Amino acid sequence: MKLCSVDGCKVKHRAKGYCPRHYRQARAGKEITLEYINQTGRVCSLDGRNRKHRAKGLCKLHYDNARYTIRPTKPIRLCTIAGCTKKHQAKGLCLNHYNQERYRRKKV
Repeated sequence: MKLCSVDGCKVKHRAKGYCPRHYRQARAGKEITLEYINQTGRVCSLDGRNRKHRAKGLCKLHYDNARYTIRPTKPIRLCTIAGCTKKHQAKGLCLNHYNQERYRRKKV
């Protein structure tokens, strides 16, 4: 059985003479080290209570809140022409008034 080519590493080699961890380091252009970098110490970035990190820099509580919270919908904008109650389409105008302005059929 071939071992990793890094001195002191006793893990079976996978690619180009390296074990999976050292191969990732080599591909990323990082310094190849024997030390294991423990990433389990990361904490939530939102509060100062040192909750354990789960994903995207957040703890489970904050991650789930951000992921599953229904965001409020934007209010429906209406046409800015006095008396028109149609839904806004572009440049503050409904589709009808926008086309009138665009093609200059009528002065708005």
